Amino acid sequence: HRARWLAGADGVRSAVRRDLGVGFAGREHRDRYLMGDFPETTALAHTAALFLHQQGIVESFPLPAARRRWVVRIEQTQVDDSPGMLAEAILDRTGYLLDAEACTMTSNFGTATRMAPSMVHGRVVLLGDAAHQISPIGGQGLSLGLADAQAVAHLIAARAPMGALDDRRLGAARSAARRAQVNMQLGRALPRWAVPLRDSAISCLAASAWLQGKVARDFTMTGPGQRSVPVA
Repeated sequence: HRARWLAGADGVRSAVRRDLGVGFAGREHRDRYLMGDFPETTALAHTAALFLHQQGIVESFPLPAARRRWVVRIEQTQVDDSPGMLAEAILDRTGYLLDAEACTMTSNFGTATRMAPSMVHGRVVLLGDAAHQISPIGGQGLSLGLADAQAVAHLIAARAPMGALDDRRLGAARSAARRAQVNMQLGRALPRWAVPLRDSAISCLAASAWLQGKVARDFTMTGPGQRSVPVA
């Protein structure tokens, strides 16, 4: 096959990036999570929910087909990643009772922040996790990858130079990584005395309509200036 461009969108362990000899500098974080999908048995409907607990955050997101995804922060030394252990942690931290036998998927994963020095290498372009890995808080990695693809598609269609891609898209990845770092810190286990202080501070911040809107725009990457390349 012959083409003007090759897009490497093959993930964190990108073979395209490796074959190019491109570096992927960064570091591992101490935050680790256990994720699983269960039948929807809550009254949360289409709402995504975050539960701040002394032992660590629990995140919950609606899925199609009446299912719900649950993500629990766990200790690095924890080796039991069974649905039963996940359901037990969710019950302890949120009060929701889930059927472990009805769990259709579990995944135990760590976190890291890494970036390639450039997304453009001759006529090869790295996209998504192949170019930038961030903590998967709020699905921002997926949104970054889709926005990368949109930006590259516009540039190719316009036969425009790729020079601005790094500034725009790696800049967006760095911003998302900073947001992910803040959210990981908020979701970590705390000493008992610190929990009321954290919860009070977050309650005050969450009461701000302006802040609610900003957080929603930042996480969904739909705010002003988020479009990488104007549509011709």
